[in-house]
Amino acid sequence: MISFEFVANHFDELEADFQREYGIDLREALYGVQPVGGRRLTALINGLTPSSLTMRRLYSEGTVWGTAEELLATLVEQLDMSNRMYHAVHFEGDVWPPLRIQRPYAEEAQISSPVTQEPQKTDPDEVRSFFGTMAAGESTVVEPLAAKFADCTHQYIYFDNGAKLYRCQLCDVPVEEPGDGFS
Repeated sequence: MISFEFVANHFDELEADFQREYGIDLREALYGVQPVGGRRLTALINGLTPSSLTMRRLYSEGTVWGTAEELLATLVEQLDMSNRMYHAVHFEGDVWPPLRIQRPYAEEAQISSPVTQEPQKTDPDEVRSFFGTMAAGESTVVEPLAAKFADCTHQYIYFDNGAKLYRCQLCDVPVEEPGDGFS
């Protein structure tokens, strides 16, 4: 329920919002010949849009912070994260701390972002289990595809740009230039 104290403390904002959003003079609505009742006043105040001056002052210290502003802030933080990752891979030295754009709403209401979390170090066993033995630096013998496809009829042909010739994808044998029907 909206109290008299709330209306008194936020009278200027409410007066501007009532005029702009409802076309109602708040002084007339409260003290005029036909004042609105407490239920209607509460409904009108609760119905103010998030961009109204009263709601902005109450919830975001007067600033406008909508979906577009939140998406732009998140985009800039993600771009900073990718720049930090690029710098960590390609340059020596420490990486600068993550950029965190201050939101106008309360800190405890903010969703934790991966940008604010420090990266976790992995050990070789974890990398090996994720990527297999090749990623962990151990040599692995790979069986040639030709052994698996001994009866290859060269149906999977591609152009090897480095060697400037056509090859079979299965048996890796150079083949003649295919006709118009190859894909």
